[in-house]
Amino acid sequence: MDTKEFTLPEFLLAEYPIKNGDPFHDNRHFIIHKGITLIEVIPLDIFTELLNDNIVYKKFKLNDENFILAYHTNNGSYYNIDQYDLLDQAWQWYKDYLMWENRNIDIQKQSNKN
Repeated sequence: MDTKEFTLPEFLLAEYPIKNGDPFHDNRHFIIHKGITLIEVIPLDIFTELLNDNIVYKKFKLNDENFILAYHTNNGSYYNIDQYDLLDQAWQWYKDYLMWENRNIDIQKQSNKN
């Protein structure tokens, strides 16, 4: 039997697992950093405004899509990470995820054509 060490990933993706048809509810994604920081991904083509002016956030772009990553809880200082550096790292991870998703969608479309 092969043993594995269960370690916490650097980043995890979270979303509401049960969709109810509400665009606000159904399109929310969250990034969890090391189990103690919660960052929301806000796609600006769906959500155009932030309701709380006091939150720390940063804008990002992928192709023609604009995003904001915003903290719900920010505990990056526990790991000595600057809050904006952590948003950059989270964006890189999330962008890699989106690109992986897009590749899988393209592969699925190709296999459906055959």
